[in-house]
Amino acid sequence: MSNNRILPFIVSGQGVFVFKNYKEEAIFSLTNNKNNYLYVKFTDKSISVFNGNTKETYIDIKNNKGLIQNKDAYYWFSLDSQNQILRGGIGEVRLETSTYEYKFNYKQGEEKYKINKKYLESLNLIINKVKKNIK
Repeated sequence: MSNNRILPFIVSGQGVFVFKNYKEEAIFSLTNNKNNYLYVKFTDKSISVFNGNTKETYIDIKNNKGLIQNKDAYYWFSLDSQNQILRGGIGEVRLETSTYEYKFNYKQGEEKYKINKKYLESLNLIINKVKKNIK
């Protein structure tokens, strides 16, 4: 892990990670560096998010792109534990540039909502899993 780049969220469970990519895919994780992990993967075809604890993949059926053929492009990924939404996109961080969105389907007050909110709020680090992949 010493070769991995670790970036903390200013607020646990909330934040946007902006990066450039120089490879065929970008892989990183959102974690508490103990036992909770969301693995995020950007490829030229899609953005995918995998929960390392529940083994679920969070799919946006409308998502059909992740990386583009432009070495100057910026990419972003957003974690919003309060509204329980994951988003990813290309370019400036805006809803209009979002290409991936996954909203958890739990209603506020439900036990599953509370458990998921606590899980998402525990995520406080971004770890670059592939050396020199993103910066």
